Amino acid sequence: GLVEAVDYLRRGDLPHGHWHRVLSLLDPVLYLAVIVTAFLPPGLFGLTPLQAEGVVTGLLFVSGLCSAWIAFAERAPAEADAAT
Repeated sequence: GLVEAVDYLRRGDLPHGHWHRVLSLLDPVLYLAVIVTAFLPPGLFGLTPLQAEGVVTGLLFVSGLCSAWIAFAERAPAEADAAT
């Protein structure tokens, strides 16, 4: 997932909406957090490593759902320019 997210950002065809761009930039950070939680000592945040990874994976899932929602709800750039 981390490699795909970074490759997506390197292509340069980022979405036009502000929040969609923010979520696209957040994805590699969340994937990196999944990797980091695998190396955390148990009980560091009052959670087991498996629980911490579950929290980060849940955030990654919610980020993906928000991206999909924005992609379907956002107007196309031509429509947005015509409306203003």
